[in-house]
Amino acid sequence: MPRAQRGAVVELGRIAARGCSARERLRGPRRGRRAHSHTSSQISREMRAVRRGGRGSRLGYTVWEMRWAAIAVVFLQSAAAQTVPTLRSETRVVQIDVVAKDSHGHIVEDLSKEDFTLKDEDKHRGIQIFSINRGQPVADATPLAQPLPPNVFSNRVTKAGSASIHATAILLDGINDYFDNYAGSRAQVISLIGRLRPDERVAIYVLSLDKGLIILQDYTTDHDLLVRNLSAYIPSGMIPAPVAMERLGQAFASLPAPPRLEREFFMRNGAESARTAIQAIANHMAIVPGRKSLLWVSQGFPPRQIRESSDSWAKTIDVMNQANVELDAVDSNGLAGPPRRWGPGGIASLQELAERTGGKAYYNRNDLDVGMAEAIEDKRTSYTLAFYLGDDERDGRFHRLAVLVNRPHLDLHYRQGYIAGADRRMEQAQKKAELESALLSPLDSTGVGITMSIEFADGKPRGTLRIRTSLDPATISLAEKGNRWEGKFDEMFVEMNADGKTIAKISSSRRFQLNAAQHHRFEREGVTYSQEIPCENGAAKVHAIIRDAETGHVGSLTMPLKRP
Repeated sequence: MPRAQRGAVVELGRIAARGCSARERLRGPRRGRRAHSHTSSQISREMRAVRRGGRGSRLGYTVWEMRWAAIAVVFLQSAAAQTVPTLRSETRVVQIDVVAKDSHGHIVEDLSKEDFTLKDEDKHRGIQIFSINRGQPVADATPLAQPLPPNVFSNRVTKAGSASIHATAILLDGINDYFDNYAGSRAQVISLIGRLRPDERVAIYVLSLDKGLIILQDYTTDHDLLVRNLSAYIPSGMIPAPVAMERLGQAFASLPAPPRLEREFFMRNGAESARTAIQAIANHMAIVPGRKSLLWVSQGFPPRQIRESSDSWAKTIDVMNQANVELDAVDSNGLAGPPRRWGPGGIASLQELAERTGGKAYYNRNDLDVGMAEAIEDKRTSYTLAFYLGDDERDGRFHRLAVLVNRPHLDLHYRQGYIAGADRRMEQAQKKAELESALLSPLDSTGVGITMSIEFADGKPRGTLRIRTSLDPATISLAEKGNRWEGKFDEMFVEMNADGKTIAKISSSRRFQLNAAQHHRFEREGVTYSQEIPCENGAAKVHAIIRDAETGHVGSLTMPLKRP
């Protein structure tokens, strides 16, 4: 560790990182290659020893063990003030946001804590945290982002210009829909943008068959910029609706229908693409305070696609609920639209997924812009109810929630339940799969707060990356073990070339223990550690992914490499 860093940190407890790091190189090892001079002599000896014994590997991996030098305490600035405290040790907060409307569809803003009753599987829960959220300007709670020093990156930065405490993401589905519907939906979204309050933060994404999830514009209050970027994008890989296809001539009309198995394959791919995109956006929105809206504009798909992947969808819904994101599903067909691409049942799937997050499905209407504006405005006023969940109640099951109010004729919208997550000791392959899934997303996940500095040091045959990582204590779970606390997380570093191709990976698991004094310091200031990893020739950027072992929450960060 550099001399300047030593005086700024306090080491915490024992580190257990033995036998859990792996270097995966995507080309076979060359005989006689030396370990890099900038790594420690111990690591160099281990790398040479592994190379001598590992030439028979079919994939040509070079495996090396990296000693974790220190885990340290540093000051981490919070990117946004939290209205509900986060418990990081033996308890977990279960939060339910409720939107209340009267019989005329008007938002009700004068309810109190005593007006609500909360049930968990028919068991009465005391409301231990209560607040009313009225979408106050974020300037009262969240400072504008300060510029980061050179070569320092963070997924906790609040972007300047984010004036409202509310944020909306719009996902236009270019896979489970026809081009005709997409064109109509785009026009409706442009009309919607003109209806929004000036302080509304909006991000627009498109799900593309060719390119996956595309970011047309990340969160901004510059609504003119949103319209320009949405208008300029031309989707690819979409087909016209059957009615429009007939107008193109007999040649198109006479084309045979695709075989059933082929159609099933593309339908499953469409449903899975939508699921992974929705989860990636929810992970990205996790840092934004307050209740968030994700408007998914699509024809949907038959509900059996949800049932056949029920575990995956349950995970996605849990991610959304933990990130306080509500899915509002908007049927792009409107009134008298074309036959649905994947057959009947699209509205049912839109309804099911929206209801499981406390959202609403909008269908059988042509004024989609009005419906979407209503969905956004509803989230600006809500009630937050929360209770603490102890370790002995974390049974890993889905718990159904019921919220009651003592005022008649009110319509309540809230999430249907939560998963009382147990301490999951996942198989290594499953852990790696969750890290890999974050790698596929073009968005930085914010479930684990990460700030990293990265420095390239030249060398032969390749250079070294010196990385210093700081983790937000509000996003790392600790388990109490007697008079000590234990934390564990998995990490992966992926090096990519200028074309976005993966050329190297490093994965590891980290475990640390704290005594009472160290635990108190951790709660205030967080965790920092330093490490060095080899840098492959041609690497242009590094994608870092960290997963909290207990909660499964994931944070990720993309960092460009600057070479001397």
